Amino acid sequence: MSHFNDALRAGVYRAFNRPGFRFLLATGAAGQATLRLRKLCRVRYEDAWIQEFPNGVLVEPRLRLKVLPEIERVVKDTCMYEYLPHAGDVVLDIGAGTGWQTLCFSRMVGGSGRVISVEAHPKTFGCLNRMCELNKLLNVSPIHCAVAAGGGNVLISDDEKHAQNSILNVKRGVSVPSATLDELFRSLRLSRIDLLKMNIEGAERIVLRGMTEMIRRTCHVCIACHDFCADSGGPAEMRTKSEVVAFLEQNGFEVITRASDPRAWIRDYVYGRRRGSRCEASR
Repeated sequence: MSHFNDALRAGVYRAFNRPGFRFLLATGAAGQATLRLRKLCRVRYEDAWIQEFPNGVLVEPRLRLKVLPEIERVVKDTCMYEYLPHAGDVVLDIGAGTGWQTLCFSRMVGGSGRVISVEAHPKTFGCLNRMCELNKLLNVSPIHCAVAAGGGNVLISDDEKHAQNSILNVKRGVSVPSATLDELFRSLRLSRIDLLKMNIEGAERIVLRGMTEMIRRTCHVCIACHDFCADSGGPAEMRTKSEVVAFLEQNGFEVITRASDPRAWIRDYVYGRRRGSRCEASR
């Protein structure tokens, strides 16, 4: 039944996601959010879906029915399992998407902190940038760039499901600028990273080659690996968890995973905290 309901919702969305009809989707989504939160919510379409909640605004290329408090819970469950950012922290959000995590990080680090949000896909980056503007996130620096093994340009896939776009094994896609994490770290003149969050759809192996300098200045990491995709028939190259764990351990991190979690994608999250007191001393 759930597959039927999903197909029905997808069919309705395709039927009305066009000029002259989108207001019906907007009205329905706003009404549902208002009922769930018991506070007025608004939805409109302006080259992307703009969803206004009482405590913030989301900008999405595809209309979602999640409400902001629900998204905040997801972000804390996934990206803040090992470390909770606090005032004054520097957070590097790699694979920022449309900014769900960025919005949460921004509020947690406050005016004395900084969030650098890096997103490769042009349309997704446009949503991220606009989300930052509408929420007046003055402590966020959005950067349009693919994190890779070297500088120059790379291809990123152009899937309708924007969260799945990747630079891994792309034959046709969109050309975007690229840089290593070490290059970004130097160009931004950072002295430390309190939390590195990375979700780059299986390209972790590529990125590890270009972060040997920055990792020494990083205190906590949250890396979403995608072995579960390979296990379910995806490319074998997406199986990167063991290499990520080895890399972190070789660079002085205590590694934490959630091996007993029933959700396969959560079991592939890798968290790390730097051993010793170097991070506290660097403040």
